[in-house]
Amino acid sequence: MQTVRDVGRAHTVELNLEPSIGASSFAEQVYGRAVDVVPQFVDRLIQGPA
Repeated sequence: MQTVRDVGRAHTVELNLEPSIGASSFAEQVYGRAVDVVPQFVDRLIQGPA
């Protein structure tokens, strides 16, 4: 994952209940219960850039 992110080919996101040991490896972190954060994250993806 680190290599892909470093060459700019992927935007990495950690969706998790709480930060993992490797949280700093992700470009973006979203924490909370899946029932709360996943729908919000998907809505944001569908809407696209502001």
